[in-house]
Amino acid sequence: MVSNFFDRRLNLGVGQITSFMGIDAILDRKGKLVQTLGSTVKWREDYTTLLLSVDLTDDYLDPRTGVRLNVKHQSRPALTPDDPDTNVTDFSGLAYVPMFRADSLVINYFQSRADVTRKGNLDAGAIRTELGMNCAAGDQKCLTAEQDYVNNTINERRYGTATPLGGLNRLRSYTDGRFRGAHTAFAGIEYRWNFVREVKPFDYFIWKDVRTGFQLSFFSEVGSVAEHHDQLWDEARFSFGTGIRMLTGSGSVYRADVAVGDEGAQMAVFFFYPWE
Repeated sequence: MVSNFFDRRLNLGVGQITSFMGIDAILDRKGKLVQTLGSTVKWREDYTTLLLSVDLTDDYLDPRTGVRLNVKHQSRPALTPDDPDTNVTDFSGLAYVPMFRADSLVINYFQSRADVTRKGNLDAGAIRTELGMNCAAGDQKCLTAEQDYVNNTINERRYGTATPLGGLNRLRSYTDGRFRGAHTAFAGIEYRWNFVREVKPFDYFIWKDVRTGFQLSFFSEVGSVAEHHDQLWDEARFSFGTGIRMLTGSGSVYRADVAVGDEGAQMAVFFFYPWE
């Protein structure tokens, strides 16, 4: 639920998010199977989100000039005695710079931090039992993957997990949620070339809207993840790519992006601009 004030210059929102997840196998970074688990490890996230947005751009849906600032706060209470109680706060700033007749250059900086108010269960033996990988004594690859999972779980329960990087919006050459930690930071720059500007209705079966233009994008992104704030940017990962978008009068942006990084390429097909 969102309330808008001053011609959408100030926006306040509140939301409730519930998600269910599970792990039934461990894969390496190339997607090859390391070990199938004895049973699926399931968990749930249930949290409240508060939103604040200050929009000083020339257009709410497709801006070419101005700045936009966003703050999001999430309260994530533990759902089991093993989980931590965590608060996550995201800060995002976007600057839009007009270029030539109808193009724009977009600059984004994003940072997220997690604050744990109560730590979860940090016992390594209990986490191994919960995971149930049952590695053979001589299977070093499986044992290493198991230890990595245990270490990551301990860090999550001690420091919390901020908004991850990777996926549709930030570091698009990596899979969704690829990089996780208590602190994440991201910077990106994108040139949006509006090579077609028009007003043309269309009606394709159940898809009906008014096309207002086509756009090519060229982007570069960099991100960093750390358990401690002062370690941010000690290591970084990069993405570079291009995409094509169709803009519509309803405010929807149908986009297809292809990005490359040091783990290969990913394609993202989605609605709406990245970084919003």
